[in-house]
This record gives sequence, structure tokens and C-alpha cells, in this order.
Amino acid sequence: MGQGAQALWIMRSDGTNPRRVADFSGQMAWLPDRKMLIQRGDSLLRLDPASGATEAVPGAKARTLLTVDHIGQWLAYHGSEGKIMAVPAAGGTPRLVDIGQYEGFHPLFSPSSRWLYFQSGHKNLYRVPGPAQGWATAAPQKVTDFSGLDLYIEDPKFSREGSRLFYTRGRTTGDIYILHFGKGAESKASR
Repeated sequence: MGQGAQALWIMRSDGTNPRRVADFSGQMAWLPDRKMLIQRGDSLLRLDPASGATEAVPGAKARTLLTVDHIGQWLAYHGSEGKIMAVPAAGGTPRLVDIGQYEGFHPLFSPSSRWLYFQSGHKNLYRVPGPAQGWATAAPQKVTDFSGLDLYIEDPKFSREGSRLFYTRGRTTGDIYILHFGKGAESKASR
């Protein structure tokens, strides 16, 4: 294994029969079909944990900050120079997601895939139309208003039904924060 490499192991639920399945060097994400996406350098691979077989995902060059929509059809990742790229999970031509003048970090899909969210400067969340809206072009909408100087949002994730946002703060270790969306328009922000 090279620098920064990690190993993925699987075992039975009782802890017996551990076996090394694959090496990877970045994030990984589960797909709905029980396969995984793993990163090796700039390459993104689809892994079958049962057999250990891998295949490249054509068009994806994801080194960090990878996300998969809830039905496993699209993935988005932080590309070079603060850009967000999206590519079909089966592979294909990557598309630049129009996030205006912002730098985009930590992309994540809403539960319905209507929206793709991103952070600019790790401070607030913005959203643009996602795959369920045909990747329509629209100005990014700011959906949170965190003003604390020490706030540094890390790895935000939506609850399955989209009513809560979970995140950690970069200057606090071990704490998970939950943002509850209110009723009305805000509760539909993630859908």
C-alpha cells in the first residue's frame, strides 16, 4: 500500500472470518446495489465487496469529497480549483455543475436528488438544481445563515426524509450538530 492508503476488510456479523477486500486511498461510498465506490489516487472504482473485484468508473476523477445520490445514479465530487463535477455512477462524461462564482466543497444531494448542495468556504450551504431537475441552470441559493467566526462545517449529511441536517464543526472534535428545518418552505429545502 502507498502513502495514505487504507485497507477495507469484511467479516461475518459475529466477528469471524475477517478478510481483506481492497486497498483504497480516499473516501468510499455505498451504492444501493451493495457495491461500493472507492478511490485510488485520482481513480474511482466500483468494488464488489463479496468478490473483491473492481472496475473503473469512466469519467470520474475524484480525489476527495465524494457523494452519491440516494438512488445511486449520480455522483458528485470536488474537482480542481473549487469546482464541483457530476458524473453518472455507471460512468460517462463528467459535467461541471454551475455553482456561479463560489468555490464548492462537500457536495451532497438532497434525498429526492432535486438539489445538489455545496459549501463555500466551509461556512454556509448553498444549493443548485440537481439531477431530478435535469441539472437546470440557476443561481445558487443560500440555505443556511451561520455567522459564527469559529464555525467551520464539516461533512454535512441530510437525514433520510430531509428534515434534519447533521454536521460536525471543525474546531470541536467528537460533537455532531443537528439542524432541524422548520415547517413550511424551510422543511422542504432539502427535498
